[in-house]
Amino acid sequence: MNISCRRQLRLKRSDPDDTSSLHNRHRPISQAIQNLSSPQRVHMPGASAFLDNIDPATVAETPKTVKLWLPSQLPSNTRDKSCVKGLPRLEFRLRLAQAHDALDLIRHFRSVYQVLLMKNKVHISTSQGTMTKAKSIFSRFLFKIDRAAARYRDARVALLRLDPDERFAKWQGKLKELRREDVRGPSREVDEKSESRQQLSWIWKTASQQPDAGINDPEVQDVMRVEWCKAVARTERFEEEIKLIVEEMRWTLLFFKWTVDNWEGLGEARASEPGLDQGTVLGITAYAARQAALYWCHDFHLFTHFLLKFEAPKHSFKS
Repeated sequence: MNISCRRQLRLKRSDPDDTSSLHNRHRPISQAIQNLSSPQRVHMPGASAFLDNIDPATVAETPKTVKLWLPSQLPSNTRDKSCVKGLPRLEFRLRLAQAHDALDLIRHFRSVYQVLLMKNKVHISTSQGTMTKAKSIFSRFLFKIDRAAARYRDARVALLRLDPDERFAKWQGKLKELRREDVRGPSREVDEKSESRQQLSWIWKTASQQPDAGINDPEVQDVMRVEWCKAVARTERFEEEIKLIVEEMRWTLLFFKWTVDNWEGLGEARASEPGLDQGTVLGITAYAARQAALYWCHDFHLFTHFLLKFEAPKHSFKS
């Protein structure tokens, strides 16, 4: 960056009329809050006492901290009396759409984030500029994911206040509580040790309300198809390993059976040799029986019968 560019940036930051200044960024929010006050007093006559407590100075300086006193923010025992009929249901529909939209954003940003991670692992560069740029991109996407998650949590809190008993619609089964560990996937995370123990988060199982967003997005669909193929491959590999373990155990048991018969045959053959006294015959027979007993158990035949009839569990994956 040359000296003239640095001077322009310095002048831009010190300019009080710069559109990127904090005051000018707060101005549209403050104006929107002021425009909301008039229709609120018409449609929420019982909330006038709360609206009168809003400080105009706070609206101008820190509008993000102002409580708007929407129907979801009113006490539940006075909400119906303070609002015109149908207004809480109207905000419920707004919050429902807001929650689904936030979930769509989380799914989209997570899929893009993991694609970037995979590309960064394949096309890795050790230069400081490339690593710094990649870290900046990852931080930007993580910030967007956290912001969408906060938006979803705020919408769900409002839904719980407006409709805790699901009188308006059945929504709590689809819009669950979003914990920090739920914001993951669709692929395996870095801290997850095994793909076989990976559990897909519920955010990927909730259908989107928009036809071309969220899990209906073609990019997300491609990622989910890859995860489905990987899951099928893992299942088939595990079933094959179960069959191999059963077969190897069967070979082991057959070897034990052969060893038992071999020791018994050796004992009988040596005991039948001519010229041996009674004590030597008894000793040879006892030693052979002892060696055979090491490979024999009481439930040998029962366990072998169960093992030969054992079948690996079947799993079916439907497209």
